[in-house]
Amino acid sequence: MLNFRKLKHDLPQAVVKDGRLLFDKQAVKSAKIVKMDTQTVRFSCRVAGSYQNTYNSEFEINLKESTTIDSDRSGSGLQVCKMT
Repeated sequence: MLNFRKLKHDLPQAVVKDGRLLFDKQAVKSAKIVKMDTQTVRFSCRVAGSYQNTYNSEFEINLKESTTIDSDRSGSGLQVCKMT
């Protein structure tokens, strides 16, 4: 079972706040589970950005520990796509 309170502590407060603002502005275009097993879950997300760009990101969470295993939240793995 995923503990969101514990998971939030794994992320910087600025990231959590920015994510909430993007969600409230309906900038989150899609979020889907791409892999799930008894230990982990991996999400793929698409978020609208400036100048009609969208950003794709993936992150993986350990379900038992409620911690981030793998993430491209640093920006190095973000893929920019033009919205159509």
